[in-house]
Formats: sequence, C-alpha cells, structure tokens
Amino acid sequence: MVRTPFSPHDPRARAARRAIGDLVAQEPPARELLDEVEARLRRVVPFDAGGWWTTDPETLLPTELWNFDIDVIARELKQDSGVPLEGLNSGPFDGHQSSSKAVAEHDVRNGNAKSGSDLRFVSRSGKSVWGAACWTRTDTSFSAEEVSYVTDIAREVGSALRRDLLRVAMHPTAGAAFPDVATGSGTLVLGKGDLVEGFTPEGKAWLEKLGVSHLSEPLPAALRWISLQARARADSTGSRTELRAARSRLATADGELVTVQAEVLQGSGDAKVVMTLEPVSSRSLFPLLLALYDLSAREKTVAGLVVAGWPLDDVAHHLSLSLYTVRDHVKAIYAKVGVRSRPELTARLGGVSAGNPAAVA
Repeated sequence: MVRTPFSPHDPRARAARRAIGDLVAQEPPARELLDEVEARLRRVVPFDAGGWWTTDPETLLPTELWNFDIDVIARELKQDSGVPLEGLNSGPFDGHQSSSKAVAEHDVRNGNAKSGSDLRFVSRSGKSVWGAACWTRTDTSFSAEEVSYVTDIAREVGSALRRDLLRVAMHPTAGAAFPDVATGSGTLVLGKGDLVEGFTPEGKAWLEKLGVSHLSEPLPAALRWISLQARARADSTGSRTELRAARSRLATADGELVTVQAEVLQGSGDAKVVMTLEPVSSRSLFPLLLALYDLSAREKTVAGLVVAGWPLDDVAHHLSLSLYTVRDHVKAIYAKVGVRSRPELTARLGGVSAGNPAAVA
C-alpha cells in the first residue's frame, strides 16, 4: 500500500494538533483521553494495530485494566533472540537502543523490519513516564516527520495523564479499606499461560473486584503483563541489567487502587508465579505521589524523612548535607506539593514508618 507522504504542515495534521491540544486542556479521564487522541492521530499518522495505555511511573507497567494484546506484551519483554529485554524499563520506551532490529530516537523506537515497523513512544511529564504506546504498520516504516509529530503530542498527553492520576490517587476511596472478605492482601498462584492454579479467599475476592467472575477465565492482560515481567526478572538473574519490579497499581471499576506484585516461585519446576493483591496503603502510594509532584531524587529522599518525622538536623546528618541545603530542599518540596508546613506535607503525602530511611531512600 502506498501512503501519502506525511507533513506536519498539512492542514489535516495541523487541525488534528489543535483539536488534541483543546482536548488535553479539558482534562478528561485518562482512558477517554487516550482513546480520543489515538483516534485523531490515526487519521493523519495511520497504523494497522497497537494501543496506548497508562503506566505506573515506578515500574512502567500498566495502571488500568485495558484489553492488551498479550502477544504484543510478550514481544515487549523479549528481543528477537528471545532473551529478556528491559523493554518496559530502560529500553525502547526510554529511547535505549537495544540489540533487536530497532533504532532509538528520543522517546521513540521506530522499527526497520522489511515488512513494516513498530513505533514505540512514551508520554512523559516532568521526570516520569505516565503512558506508553506501541503502534504497528505491516507495510511501511514511520517517517522521521511522523515520529517527531507523535512525540510532541505524547508529551502534551503525559501532562494530562499525570494530572488525572493525581486526582485518582488523592480521591478519598483510593486507599479505602476493601469491604467484606478482601480487607487485606490476597494471593494467587499462576501456572502455565497464567492460569490460576491456587488462591486465597482474599485473592479471589480481589479478582472479582477486577472483573474476573470465574477463575477459569483468562486473567486481565494487565495482570498477565505483571506476571510476564516477573518471569523476565527471573530469567535475567545474574545479568548486569536489573529489570524493574513486577509491580503496578491498578484502578478497579469502582475507582479504587490496588497494588499488584508478582514473583516466580523458587523451586517450582514449571516456574509458577505468586501474585499478591492488596489495598493501596499510604506506604505503597507514597512513591507514586512523589513522582506525581515531580520531586527530584534528592527531594524524594528528604520528603520521605520529613514525612517520617525526622528533625531537619537529623536529616542533614543522615544525608551528609548542610542544614541550609536541607532547608532549601524542603522549601522546594513545599512549593511543588503546594503546602506550607510539615503537617500539611504529611497530610498530602500520607505517612511512612518513622525511623525507616530505607523506605524513602
């Protein structure tokens, strides 16, 4: 198929850019925003398959129960040679040039396969990634002009995704206690194909909350993605590159956030995966909030110690900084979070266990 050469100055491309800017300014819910932006972009930058999803800034794994193509997910976790790739971590989505048939260019990996190409990009805001996408063409490659056009729009979308997640995270029900049986953490044991082979009552209740009514049903792809990441981590043991944790915070249909993490069961011949689901707590929400407010690495550490109740003198001594430097960090933190005092900061960010710097370092 012969496609019309793309130009960002084409009236259709300019009109799409303006419409998307107006949509971003309206700040609709994340899924609604991504669906509409993708539909508008597809008219000027056509592609045959793929999708755009929100991500956890800590692990780059999905934060929604979107219907992913599991085969696409598997490709994201493996190179052409079948070796686990840090594709969801510091690889393609962060502009890393892997050894697979792809070329890194800013936030985009534009494949150069003979029969077509993949366009992978991230939606950034501040220092974190809030969304990621993979689009596929079966016949032609994406042009440099298309890559630049999509990347610029993805940045605008990143800011909107970040603001939407902040609203969800600060919603009163985000960390609310789950009623009935799922008042604590639940556990699932996943076998081949991520089929559920064992569970606790709480684990089953969480699955129902996530839309799985029968355990014989396939797990939501977002959960399978976490399982695949756990298997990739296990396969990469001993390598110099450490993959990010197999963990994400998913939103239920009721708007609650649940923390899901997985690891491969040691000693299991068929590499079973143990998955834990638990209500979002102040501790598990804390790293997300630090990213949402775009704190630097040093500001995150200082904020954690301040929220934990450490006197500023002790913070300075612990971090080998002057008291004046610590106070400057605290002022910057207050400004970013939009508070004026330690009590306000603690109320906004929640608490971590006092005296435990490992939780925030």
